[in-house]
Amino acid sequence: MSRSIIENGEKRSKDWDKKSRTEFGKVINALKIRGYYPAGQLSEYFISGEPIYITNFDNARSIMSKFNRHELLDMILQFYIDNSCES
Repeated sequence: MSRSIIENGEKRSKDWDKKSRTEFGKVINALKIRGYYPAGQLSEYFISGEPIYITNFDNARSIMSKFNRHELLDMILQFYIDNSCES
């Protein structure tokens, strides 16, 4: 059973579900549209926890505030490891 990593009370999991991927994709697209380098902005956000690194454009900052930042970083790294590293 795949559940969302977006915080909404009881629903928190270590699985990338479709909703989480879609919402995170919206944030990345908003950063790109505004001319930011998404990896750099997200890195600063993950390190500092400051939402100022995420644009308000297209509700991106509000979307990011719904994610647990530590679990989101864990999911991004796990996705990279599973899809990019040789086993």
